[in-house]
Amino acid sequence: MILCAGAISTPQILMLSGIGPADHLRDVGIEIKDDLSGVGLNLQDHLEIYFQTECLKPISLFTVNNSIKKPLIGIQWMSTKKGLGATNYLMEGGFIRSSSGFKHPDIQYQFLPPSGELLWYKPSTMPWLSGPSGTYAPNEQRIHSA
Repeated sequence: MILCAGAISTPQILMLSGIGPADHLRDVGIEIKDDLSGVGLNLQDHLEIYFQTECLKPISLFTVNNSIKKPLIGIQWMSTKKGLGATNYLMEGGFIRSSSGFKHPDIQYQFLPPSGELLWYKPSTMPWLSGPSGTYAPNEQRIHSA
């Protein structure tokens, strides 16, 4: 069985089902099915900061972000598997170490191409971005496991 309910809900569902640290389950009155001490531990949020910049040249996806061109992009991808619909939208990215003291990279960065439409973008809250824009989003990735 595969359970994918997110970083908070997955361990919650497991523990409510009796899978998790036996002492904790016993304390809250849940019948123990499997004593797995790591369930619910090492949950970490990763800080992510978005830098959004205005695109000053007509090289963005903003020009295709309309009700006529979007279906055409879909049709092109469905028929040829090519074109703008073939992208995963996260064009660039990578992992870096913020310090030589880390054995593994602890920062992930992503670059989203200029489009002018983002899920959290509201013209009323960011009036300085009146047209095409691009986003650079670094986030912390300090992963630790039990």
